[in-house]
Amino acid sequence: MREKLKNLLILLLGLLMIAQLMVNLALGLGEDTLQTLRMRLGMDTRPDSTQTAFAESVLRPGKLAVRGPDGLYLACGSEVDGLLGTVSPILSEALGSVGKITSIENRDFLQMLSDPHIAFSFSYPVPFYLLQHWWTGETGFSSDQSATTLVILSVEEKVVLAFCDDSSGKYYLAETAAGYDRFVSLCQAAPNSNAFYAFERDGYHMLRAHEPVWSTPVYYPTYTVTLPDFSEEGVISEDLLSAFDINHFLAEVYKESDGDIVYIEGYNALQFSKDGHVVYSVTGDGGIELDLSDGMAEKERRAYVSRQICEILERIAVAAGCDGGFSIAGISAENNGYVITCERSLGGGFITEKDGYSAVVTIEEEKITGIRMTLSTTSESGTAMLLPLQLATALLEGKDNSFCVRYIEQDGQMIPKLYSMGGMYHGME
Repeated sequence: MREKLKNLLILLLGLLMIAQLMVNLALGLGEDTLQTLRMRLGMDTRPDSTQTAFAESVLRPGKLAVRGPDGLYLACGSEVDGLLGTVSPILSEALGSVGKITSIENRDFLQMLSDPHIAFSFSYPVPFYLLQHWWTGETGFSSDQSATTLVILSVEEKVVLAFCDDSSGKYYLAETAAGYDRFVSLCQAAPNSNAFYAFERDGYHMLRAHEPVWSTPVYYPTYTVTLPDFSEEGVISEDLLSAFDINHFLAEVYKESDGDIVYIEGYNALQFSKDGHVVYSVTGDGGIELDLSDGMAEKERRAYVSRQICEILERIAVAAGCDGGFSIAGISAENNGYVITCERSLGGGFITEKDGYSAVVTIEEEKITGIRMTLSTTSESGTAMLLPLQLATALLEGKDNSFCVRYIEQDGQMIPKLYSMGGMYHGME
């Protein structure tokens, strides 16, 4: 009996030591590090909903398609958001467990598209290490490839990633440890076919071979757009100023003749226009500090900077009572820092602002030194049919064209239009 009590006491002490170790780990590790540890220990192989939602806000695909038992389904309009929320967890799983990456031929890539799969297409070539970080929170990936189209499929009951970089014409296959059963169930639940790939039918040689094409009429929502009038009293709140790191007690306020409101605090200037435009600029030793650790590698730094920029822009939009949905459209290195451009997603497409992008952010020496952005609110007002792709294709010149849906503002309405990428790709280094 005494020996049993002794063994029980030893067991309890061991459990207490393990509990104390886990508490110490939780206190000493950041959330990203904890997530990585959980995945590697097999404690949490499914990304949580917060992480998945965050990934969607950092970068949204221009197209999203699923091939199921009935054929290829290409999401359109507001259906894009619903499908993205459904398939994002399997993408997180696949990107977070990537193993060996090998080169494949174009014909092999196209042949794989005949099998059940989930395909994500981006407007620009996105470095693979950024895709991995934005969907998993992990860093340290050394791959140099980029992707304009990323496909989840299975080979011998194992989930793999096939992806291509249309700017270089290179194709790759990556091993993953994503769940096969989950992948199969997602493909089997795909809606009825409404599309096909350009290589699968005659008459679409002007498009890139793996361009998905709608086979039925497509309708996208239209929206009424409202621009905030920042000259009205109470529109510029303390929370909105705080999002730009401006202290409303210390800032000097000026109202210009055209109605623009300008706040000056130290080296920082913040200008609000009547038409929803906001400009933040810095002279001298000012700027919004970014939360970056010392000793970060260049890829890791770029991933974290872009992630924080999206968080800040979303926080500004919420504080202004306006729509968010910012998605990174480009990153370039300039002046010991970066210039990051962002678009806003709307109804399954992206908004084309009068100034081009919805936001342009300048970072120098780990500080935000410039922000130019447009804020607005939208409400759905109706639907509009897109120009059929068969007719649009007849207007194209050259080869390797790709289509995208973008919204433009016309007389207070956001109207969806079909645009051709023209085989040109820009965006991220």
